[in-house]
Formats: sequence, structure tokens, C-alpha cells
Amino acid sequence: MNILYIFFILLLNNSLKFEDFIQKIKQKNLTLKGVKIDKEILGVDLQKNKASYFPKADFQFSYQNSTTQEGFSDSKNPFWKKSLSISLPIFLGGSRVIEERLFKVGLKQSDLKYILTKERILGEVIKIFSNIYIQINKIEQLKNWIEVAKNNYNFIKELFNVERATKLELDTFQLALEERELSLIQSQFELNKEWDNLFSYISENSNQFNTIIFPKDIENILADIKNNEFYNQLYSKWLKNSTILKQYRGIINYSEISENLNYTQFLPKLSLYYNYDSGAFENPFTERFSKQSHLFGVSLNFNIFNGFQDTLNLKKSKLQTAKQKIEYLDIKNSYETTLKQMFITLKFLSRQLDIYRKTVELSQERVEQSNTLYKEGKITYLELLENESGFIMNKLKFLEVEGALYNTYFQLMVFIGEI
Repeated sequence: MNILYIFFILLLNNSLKFEDFIQKIKQKNLTLKGVKIDKEILGVDLQKNKASYFPKADFQFSYQNSTTQEGFSDSKNPFWKKSLSISLPIFLGGSRVIEERLFKVGLKQSDLKYILTKERILGEVIKIFSNIYIQINKIEQLKNWIEVAKNNYNFIKELFNVERATKLELDTFQLALEERELSLIQSQFELNKEWDNLFSYISENSNQFNTIIFPKDIENILADIKNNEFYNQLYSKWLKNSTILKQYRGIINYSEISENLNYTQFLPKLSLYYNYDSGAFENPFTERFSKQSHLFGVSLNFNIFNGFQDTLNLKKSKLQTAKQKIEYLDIKNSYETTLKQMFITLKFLSRQLDIYRKTVELSQERVEQSNTLYKEGKITYLELLENESGFIMNKLKFLEVEGALYNTYFQLMVFIGEI
């Protein structure tokens, strides 16, 4: 019987797992779909560049019929022409190979852009998940506190009916009940709003879930934070997996390849070409005339002097590479500082959570004692309500710190590339 009861409860508990929602984001998020299309466009550009290795052929056919005037007589002069041109670049200074390398780097950058976009979305989703976690637990607590407020109100109402409590006491307990009911309505509104925000990332209407599940519970997170090697592990994974660092290294690589592309402007260009031309025309003074010609050729182009533009372009590309390397070091230092700050925030939140956990336990004991003392007439109703309000505030702060801890920890996991 107990096993059946537990199974029934599990069926009722409609939970949303964080990992499942991430999969839906990858499949349905419109922003990520747009980034994928950008990558496909770059792939087409790469194919277009490869097309430059093939010969180019151009066929032309033209016909015209004009009237010429000679003396006092007019005569038509029909004219037609057809031609075929074929060209094949043999060597373009290596520019085609280098441009292909640039496109391949661009494709890798497109992959990194997709990952960066996904990480940004995951960061936003993690924040919403944390807010939902807070609101769900807050609603659960408010329901319990409303029951307590109802019991207190009913108790004081009975005393009021036998003239053992004043109207002020009755109104005060009623106001406390209404305030908690209003807080519950507000929390339910905030929860529904967060569900809608969450499901907007997959373009779906929000489903009804009872709770959410993070990949790790709070105790396992606290165990990680207390591990002395935790920061070193974070730093090592960040250096290896950081998408933003990979992106900047790709930018440097792109700039260095662009330098090589500028070098090709100093190299000769060699092409082969073939041209076939055939045409005919007729005039009133001669027989019909036709002609055919075949033209083969080799074209060698060498840039002797271009007003120093090629040299200046090369110098500019070298300066851009140097600038990209400086920006890489700057962004690396900046993000390393961010990593340290996130870790320090985690340590602070874990310490804060321990303090609020103890505070909540003491506040709960104080409320239980206050209920007994109030019913015995040893304290006033104001002291009872004050202790209850203190317990409620401490519990809310505990839930907010717990939610912040979830948010910061999983934001950190995204930051180091673990999610």
C-alpha cells in the first residue's frame, strides 16, 4: 500500500528537469535557428570560393539588322555573331587557398557564435529557473503560514466571543491573515509570469509544472564549494573550454591569415584563355562575308607598382593582428577576474546560507514557544505576531539566498563551459 501511494504521488509531481528544457531550447529556440542559418550561409560562401578553381566559359550570340543609305538607294545590312570565351586561372598568388582558409576559420567562428548565443540564453534561463524555485518554495511556505494565521484568528475569535480578547486583537490577527493571503496571490502571479518567460524561449505556452529540478541539489553544491581544489578545477576547465577565449584566438588566426592574403598582392598571376569568334554580314556592294577566328593565350600579370597601396595594406593587417593579440590578453584578464568574483560570491552565499539556516531554526523555535506562552497569557499578541513575522522574513531570506546560490553556481558552470 505504501509503495502504491508513493508511486501515485510521483505521478502527481509533474517536475521540469533543467536538462530536458535545455534540449528543447537547442531544438526549438528561434535565435539559435537563426545562428545556424548564418553558418549555412558561410558554407555556401566557401563553396563559391572553391568554384574559382574551375574554368569560366562565356557564350554570346547577337543579331542586328540595320539600314544604310548609299547615294539614292537604301539597303538592309543584317549582321549576326557568335563567340565563346574560356578562361582558367592557373596561379593567383595563392589567394584562393588563403581565402579558403579564411572561410574555414569563419565557419569555426560561426560554431563559436552558436555556442556563445546558447550560453547567453542558458544564463537567462538559469536565472528564471532560480526565480521559479524561490517562488514555488515561497508559495509552499505562505500556504503553511496562512494556515497558522487562520488558526490564530479562529482562536482569538473564540476569545473575543467570550469577551476575553479585544476588538483590536481580533482585527490585528485578521489583518495578518489577509496580508499573507495577499502575499500568496502576488507570489502565484510572479510564478506564472516566470513560467511564461521560461517557455517563451521555446515558443510554447507554459505548461503546468509543480516544481523544477536542477542537475545538482543544494547540498552537493555546498560540498563542491567547500572543496579546497574547487577553484583550481574551475580555472583549468575555463582555460580549456571558454568559448569567448576560443573566439578571440580564432580572430587572431583570421587576422594572421589575412596578412598572408595581402602578401599575394606582390606575387604574379597566371591565367590561360581561349576565344572563338564567328560572324557574318551582308551589304549591297559585296558578296556575303563571314569570318571565324580562334585565339589562344597565356596571361601573366605582375604588380610592379601600385602607389604603395599593397605595402600599406600589409602594414595595416600586421597592426590589426597585434591589436587582436592585445585584446585577447585584455579579455582573458577581464574574464579571469569575473571567474574569481563568481567564486567569491559562491563562497559568500554558502556562508550566508549556513547563517540563515540556523536563524530559521531559532526563529521557528521562538514561534513555537510564543504560541504556547500566548495561549497561557504570558506574552501579548503583538509579541506573538512579531515572532511570526521574524520567522517569515528569515525564511524568505533563506529561500532567496538558496535561489541565488543555485543561480550563481550554474551560471558559473555555463561560464566554464560545463553546461
